[in-house]
Amino acid sequence: MSRNDHDKLYVSEIVLSPDVTFGGSKQPSEHELEALHHHAHEECYIANFVKAEIIVRPKRALAPKADLDQTAG
Repeated sequence: MSRNDHDKLYVSEIVLSPDVTFGGSKQPSEHELEALHHHAHEECYIANFVKAEIIVRPKRALAPKADLDQTAG
C-alpha cells in the first residue's frame, strides 16, 4: 500500500505467483518461458486495467510422472 497525492491509501503493487506446470515431453526453455510470461502480461486484463505495478513471479514445476506418461503415448 502507498499513499497518493491526496494522502489516501491505494494498492500500488500486485505480486502474482502462479504455479506453472508443463506436461508432455516438450518443456519450454527458460527463454521461451520468459517470452510466454511477457506476452501474457501484455494481454493481461488486470495489468491493463489497474494502475498498480503488476509483478509476476512464476514458480515452475514439472508435471507428475503419471501425467507425462499419458501425454507421451
